[in-house]
Amino acid sequence: MQKRKATTSVLLAAVVIGILPVMASAKIIDPSSVEVCVTREQVSTVVDVKHNANGLSVYKVDNVKYLDEQLNKQLPIYNQSNFKSQDQYVAQVKRLVSDYQTQHLQEIKRSWKGIYTCMNYNVTKTPAVIINGSYVVYGDTVSNAVKKWRTHTVSSQKQNEASYED
Repeated sequence: MQKRKATTSVLLAAVVIGILPVMASAKIIDPSSVEVCVTREQVSTVVDVKHNANGLSVYKVDNVKYLDEQLNKQLPIYNQSNFKSQDQYVAQVKRLVSDYQTQHLQEIKRSWKGIYTCMNYNVTKTPAVIINGSYVVYGDTVSNAVKKWRTHTVSSQKQNEASYED
């Protein structure tokens, strides 16, 4: 008990005389939104945080192409021996496309929203991590991008505080 009390006194003295910064005032800043523009292949290496993290949106920019390829694999090739008429073939294709769209509607909407969002941010390559709609980091993981954003934000705040003091 005596040893702990002495250590606490030394730390308190260090804080008071300014040798040790007060950790309580160093609040960790969290972004309100993190949007990630990636390819399907990049998701597992770039999104290194929980996929349901608060404010996180992941946009797979090549997902529309992937969904289209998946649908095309399900469509039959026209062959007169398999279909009584071309109309029967067209009817079957329409039914398959309609069923596929119904089953994947939410994913199709998310995919197009992702493309639209990434285009609005003028993303030029993937992976891109957009934090709070304005800070963009290319070619890095989500956690590293957030660390860079925090560093940038803290240094910007310090510069603003210094300019107010002048």
